[in-house]
Amino acid sequence: MDLVLPIEIRFGRVLNNWYVMGELMYGCSLAHETVGFEPCIRVGYNFGKKK
Repeated sequence: MDLVLPIEIRFGRVLNNWYVMGELMYGCSLAHETVGFEPCIRVGYNFGKKK
């Protein structure tokens, strides 16, 4: 068994009701067997507050 410790950086921007987020994740296992790098882009829409 191994434990992977991730490090994440997130950034984003809101444009009207749309938002765009980017994320970079780097993970390295404690046994130095696994290394991973994951870039991600997310796009979403804000429908407003719930009534």
